[in-house]
Formats: sequence, structure tokens, C-alpha cells
Amino acid sequence: MTIKKLPCFVNPDYNPSDNVTESDPEKTERLWSDPASWENRNKTLPKAGDRVVIDATWNMIMDLNESNSPIFDYIEVNGRLEFKRN
Repeated sequence: MTIKKLPCFVNPDYNPSDNVTESDPEKTERLWSDPASWENRNKTLPKAGDRVVIDATWNMIMDLNESNSPIFDYIEVNGRLEFKRN
């Protein structure tokens, strides 16, 4: 899996920390592979080419390995995203 940090192309002076709102992460973990984790997607798993958003309070675990993980357009992480080693 390759992760790239990209600048905001709409406004190069944009600083995401200017818009940060503190939120407590949920105590439970959400598994990426569990459709129930994806309330903001009508409980369907993200598929190749999708734009994926991790909500501010989510505690998401990426439990897919590289061979079965689709390539997404982008992943916006507003909460917590942890990568499980397989």
C-alpha cells in the first residue's frame, strides 16, 4: 500500500490545522472490512476508485492486506486510522 500526502490544490495556502475541532475518538474499533463500520456509506464497503472519508470520531482499523485492498481515489482521515499488520 502506498500512502501519499497531497497539498490542497484549490487553495495552496490552506492549513488544515486552522480548521481542526477536537473530538474524542470512540472507544470501540471499526474494522474496515465490516460493512457495519461504514454508516456514512449506507453500510457498504468502499470500492476501487471511491473517495473515502474517516469521520472525526471514528477509530478505524485497516484490516485488509495489500493484495485485497482496492485502490481508492483518496482517503480523507478526520479521525483515527490504524493499519493492522497481517
